[in-house]
Amino acid sequence: MNSIWDNVYQKRWDWAHKAEKEFKQSLQKLQVDEAIHNDNLSEITIGVYGPTQVGKSTLILRLLGIRQDSIETVSGWLRGKRTLGHSATVTATEYKLSHDEYFHFFSKETGWKRNLTGPQMEQTLFEVRNHVETKGQISTDQLVIEISNLYFDTEIPAHGLNLVDLPGVYSAEEAEQKQVRECIERWLPICEIILLVEDATVINNYVQLEDENVKYWMNETDRFRLVPTHAASLESVQKELSENLTIETLKNYYTNELFFSLEGKLETHEISSILYPIEIGKSLESLMSSDQRMYEKVANLMEELLQTLRHDLSSQKAEAMHYKRLASLYRLAEEKKKEEIEEIRAELRLMNEHLKKQKGFVNKLRERNQKLDETQTTSKSKPEIENIQNSFLGWEADLQSRFEGIRGAKRASAINALASSYQHEWEDIVNQKVIAINIELEEWGIQLMPPVTDHYIEHVYTKMDAYLIGKNYDRDLEMVLESTQRWMDSYVKSFERMVSRAERELAEVFKKEILLNAAKKKKRDLELQEEVNNLQQLEDSLQALLHNLVQEEAIWQQDIEHCQQLEKYFSKNALQAFHSLRSNLLNGTDVEKWQAFHLLHLLKEDSKTIISYVKGKERPKHETA
Repeated sequence: MNSIWDNVYQKRWDWAHKAEKEFKQSLQKLQVDEAIHNDNLSEITIGVYGPTQVGKSTLILRLLGIRQDSIETVSGWLRGKRTLGHSATVTATEYKLSHDEYFHFFSKETGWKRNLTGPQMEQTLFEVRNHVETKGQISTDQLVIEISNLYFDTEIPAHGLNLVDLPGVYSAEEAEQKQVRECIERWLPICEIILLVEDATVINNYVQLEDENVKYWMNETDRFRLVPTHAASLESVQKELSENLTIETLKNYYTNELFFSLEGKLETHEISSILYPIEIGKSLESLMSSDQRMYEKVANLMEELLQTLRHDLSSQKAEAMHYKRLASLYRLAEEKKKEEIEEIRAELRLMNEHLKKQKGFVNKLRERNQKLDETQTTSKSKPEIENIQNSFLGWEADLQSRFEGIRGAKRASAINALASSYQHEWEDIVNQKVIAINIELEEWGIQLMPPVTDHYIEHVYTKMDAYLIGKNYDRDLEMVLESTQRWMDSYVKSFERMVSRAERELAEVFKKEILLNAAKKKKRDLELQEEVNNLQQLEDSLQALLHNLVQEEAIWQQDIEHCQQLEKYFSKNALQAFHSLRSNLLNGTDVEKWQAFHLLHLLKEDSKTIISYVKGKERPKHETA
């Protein structure tokens, strides 16, 4: 009966094998993960991914079954003389259980090195790392380390896990970065299951992953497990759960943390089903010295949780995982491309808004520049100050005539009155001219003051107003006339000097204003040109983005067609297998009927699962049994 059942199981995936083969043959050029070209479906590759110093290597050793009291010794050798705080894993490293008391090592460069002691294994790993640091790179093929069975817990059931420790991300030494990057890029896609290891203190980093191979883990919950380390020793956890610390309460604590960070992308039960918050290694040992009772409680819980994780990983079926991975490959690519297209469209909307604002801004700059150019051309033209010489022409004759007009008056008061009125008259005239000129000069920052002179008009001082002797009158009249002439001459020249100085200042200011306006105009023109250039760059970027959108939509459509084509091949071959099995069920021998009955049951479940992955209509749930 066992041989019959084995034969049934071997035929279980025949229809899917055929569908995959037809699908690959139908595509002339297919850039897909190395995983779908893997013909060896006998085991599952489990990758362990995360930053350095979060306990990835320790987790692997505990999952393999290394005793807690041997962890420090074994991990010390496996660090290859690497000090704490630095990445110990230089390339993908597969850990296995040795069938004897020795360590064994394999690399593409060295071949097998067998029957090593712990220190010899340490030296071997040191030489491998030294080779990377000096030569820059080794093969990205995995190293294989078989660990002496002296350090394994014999009570842990055999599980045959194929665990691959990947180099710590974001923390590799400069000389190793290229090696680490290429190693991760190669191995992440071909791992059927990936353990995402992170320090529990920064558990929200799970929603901030950048690597394309792991950032969408929430869409493939059957393929990923979340393993936050140092999970039970956190002060916040101890404070909240110390009296009620169980696996369930610990998982609920971190499930709730992630649920809010994921913003509804997964339900709490979906998060909890792939979450394994652990406390192992030195952080667990540190509890022993601080709280023995808590240490024992946490240690027991961790043994139970690790065994649950071992069972979860070892119970996965290699063939099922392979075809689930293949089926989800193009669907995930299509979903990812759709997200990228939405991001491009969002960027286009934002760029169109910027373009609209930039066009408005450029138009406003043009209008402003035009108005300022027109204003500066017309409103501040240079004022023409009156010709002062014309204003004072003939004053000498006028003054002489006025004094001749009173020569017959024969009174001192007549002489004095004429001199005073003449002075006041001209002072009023000049003051009015100053006011008028100052109005013109005000916007240029230049102002005139009324002229001053050190000459004065002499007056006649006598006790008697009337003159009895005509000769004395003529003498005094000539004296006052001459002093008035001197005053007027000095007054006019003082005014003309001030006006000339004002004209010189005006010319200098006007010259500076012209230069300043020219500089301002040049600055405005440069500013406008810069914004016009920015506008052109935005338009060019918009066109490039539109071109990119067209290309991405074409790729997206191709991915959709691949999904539809893959679904067609799976559906067709599942239907053909169904008809063939039904025929055997009706017409075959007893053994064939028995096999057909069981294969039909498996076909129903398997085809439903795989095709649902292709359609993407249901979020896959990982199997634990």
